[in-house]
Amino acid sequence: MSTRIGLFAGLMVAMFASVLMAQGDEPVKRPARPEPAKSPLVATLIANKDTYTIPEGQRGKDFAAKVKSPSKGETPEPPAVDMVFQLKNPTDEPITIVIDSDAGSLDLKLEGPGAVIGDGRRIFTREFRLGKPVEIAPGKTHEIPIKALRFGFRGVAQHAYWTEPGTYKVVASLRWPDPADDSGKKIWQATSEPIEVTVKE
Repeated sequence: MSTRIGLFAGLMVAMFASVLMAQGDEPVKRPARPEPAKSPLVATLIANKDTYTIPEGQRGKDFAAKVKSPSKGETPEPPAVDMVFQLKNPTDEPITIVIDSDAGSLDLKLEGPGAVIGDGRRIFTREFRLGKPVEIAPGKTHEIPIKALRFGFRGVAQHAYWTEPGTYKVVASLRWPDPADDSGKKIWQATSEPIEVTVKE
């Protein structure tokens, strides 16, 4: 197992090392990720709270334009949410996922009358993070809390906002590297069905 981890780390470091740190205040450019395979895990996005209020100062077209073309160093905090991304193993065999790996990410898709997504404008350190393997036993679940509309690389690379009141759809998906693949190229993905939340002024 240690040999596999070493090989995987070496390959992934070589691929990512030159691109993980932004130059100055420019957004980080990350390499294209391999096309993922569909995991047998059943993904569900759960909204513990399904009604939200637009944060102060984050409403309207002017704010949406600022998110899309931010000034130097400007990164508005995304809305806080109370959601859970749940993965259930419906098979008869254990399935191992890898969380918090630089080769994968938890991503969100937001659709609605004022949905907008912006770059988190973060500077990332150069080390490659292998992440942590988590085994999900047959019939069992693993849950990942979502506390803000912040997602992507290392959980912070992108921010989503709702800038107008209305009904929004949210989809969550998780990508992770196959821990049994020595090449580090095989990526799994599990995607939830959309859920609806109500956003008020």
